[in-house]
Amino acid sequence: MDFLVLTKAGGILAPFAEVLGFIINYIYKGLEFIGIPNVALAIVLFTLIVNLILMPLTIKQQKSSKMMSVMNPELQKIQAKYQGKRDEASVRKMQAETSAVYEKYGTSPTGGCLYMIIQLPILFALYQVIYRVPAYITPINDLYMHIATPLSQVTGGGDMIQTLITDLSLKRVTGFDFTNTSSIVDFLAALKTSDWAIVSDTFKATPDVVNAITQYSPEIMRVNSIFGVLNISDLPLSNGWWPGVLIPILSGLSQFVSMKISMANQPQQTNQNGMMGNMKVMNAVMILFSVYICFTLNIGIGLYWIANAVLRTIVMVITNRIIDKKGLDAIIEENKAKQKKKKEKRGDKPSKFEEYAKMSTKKYDEAAPQRKSIKELAATSTMTKEEKNSGSKAQNSQNKPAQTEQKKDETASKSGKKNKNDAGNIAQIAHMLDGSNNKKK
Repeated sequence: MDFLVLTKAGGILAPFAEVLGFIINYIYKGLEFIGIPNVALAIVLFTLIVNLILMPLTIKQQKSSKMMSVMNPELQKIQAKYQGKRDEASVRKMQAETSAVYEKYGTSPTGGCLYMIIQLPILFALYQVIYRVPAYITPINDLYMHIATPLSQVTGGGDMIQTLITDLSLKRVTGFDFTNTSSIVDFLAALKTSDWAIVSDTFKATPDVVNAITQYSPEIMRVNSIFGVLNISDLPLSNGWWPGVLIPILSGLSQFVSMKISMANQPQQTNQNGMMGNMKVMNAVMILFSVYICFTLNIGIGLYWIANAVLRTIVMVITNRIIDKKGLDAIIEENKAKQKKKKEKRGDKPSKFEEYAKMSTKKYDEAAPQRKSIKELAATSTMTKEEKNSGSKAQNSQNKPAQTEQKKDETASKSGKKNKNDAGNIAQIAHMLDGSNNKKK
């Protein structure tokens, strides 16, 4: 079936589109087998199946969003703590404390983005398949070929079609090549319901073309119809404002609901410099822009957007319930176990922040006085000059007891009573947090 190649998506999306095209082709054939061949229904079922295939990635993305909503207060505190500090020591400490939070919850900064990046080529390819239905659904292509074949044999037919492309404003037809039948199929697939009569009149001198249009165009419009009142090849307002206007409106509403549910799982940011207000405005503009675009594209694309938004919303609701039922504590433990297995499999050495990450958790802070002292050491290393000067008198009054304790510690360490590993850990963390200060000294 080489005649299909030129109407398909190319470039990096081609392999994804081939797989998705295979799926929608057999969905349509299944509908044809049970006696209800309909492209609109095939698009809805196709979108459902693709969403089910992507569900594992959706669940992971939702888990990552939920985790970020829990982590965000701690991350914001760290950002506020080091706000305006751009020196090397502060940047390193901020990175250490941020890494500690991620280690604590067993996740990574790129977790949610990674799943979205994986889905992007699939979603773009999905759009291409919907936009080029005749290239991927062979029974639909066969219907168009019954008309394209006699058209390709008309002398001067190429110039006549080029004129039609301009007069009918068929902008989706680019790079038209009359010598290739698949290019003629692209032209026919772009025709609106009212355009068929114009094409038939243009080629009225060629009986074979007129007969083919008379015989097969009603079947093409029937399989492309939505409840017999809309055609997926038409623009929403090409046959009057009603009921075509429902497609952009429903597209905007479904995307709005989907975005609201999605944003409910996102971390709540503090309203710094009107950031939250700007985000809401941007989301509203995006939805309104998509509604505008929906008016300029054929109804098939709008139908896909509606189906995808509705199904994505359902998947998110189900996923949220599963996550809530399972509990975040269990998910955190699972994340930690997975991270540990990955490191063991790769043979990675423990991260230099790993121990500090453990010490940053509330449980460890409450249960381990040794780790509390490390935390205090980190806080001490970030004291300002004024704080140090204000506390200098208290330090001088405690010099003698401190020296006595130091001698005791030295004596205990020599006698082997002091734990060398704990001392090494303290020195290591202190060096990690305040390495630059040591260098200056």
